[in-house]
Amino acid sequence: RNSTQPISWKMKHCLLMAALLVSFTVTRAQINIRPYAAVGYGLENQIGFRGMTLQGELAFGFTDHIEGIVHMNYFFSNNVPKWDKSMNEGAYYHQVTSAIKALYHTREDGNGLLLSGGLAFRSGKTNHFLTGDLHDGVFTNNRYITDELRGKGLVAGIGYGFNITSSLNARVEINHYAFTALNDMQTLTLKIGF
Repeated sequence: RNSTQPISWKMKHCLLMAALLVSFTVTRAQINIRPYAAVGYGLENQIGFRGMTLQGELAFGFTDHIEGIVHMNYFFSNNVPKWDKSMNEGAYYHQVTSAIKALYHTREDGNGLLLSGGLAFRSGKTNHFLTGDLHDGVFTNNRYITDELRGKGLVAGIGYGFNITSSLNARVEINHYAFTALNDMQTLTLKIGF
């Protein structure tokens, strides 16, 4: 094999993964890092979608009361409760939101009252009812619109953390995501930290 050939993309990915694992191990030894998995309920404000939200999170403990948080939230729905069945037909909302925030907790073990704030970035897509012909209080000939969701904004949260066992931690949190474009949303999640 010629030594001047470029490294294949598979080899680059393997080297990157190895570097990430080594840096994670070294960082974890110096900073308290705890992963969280969450499930919850999401509310989108502009159109009115309601649905499930899934979240993964890494909490980096910098001091006894402050953590840095990196999380990714996936919100999905095919239901706007204020609409009837025909208006909800074919409707959907999918949004992935990543966030970087600081979290303050009142107890030294990462529990107690939780207050957080930071930056959020979102990407997604929605297909929803736009208009139709109204006859005797029922829409027919419905027309839908598909929108791409992009934006950045702020996230703020409040919650409460507690221990389940000596190695498992739980948090109940409400987060509000305010974006520069419309479609602000709130999530209520139960998080389990390992």
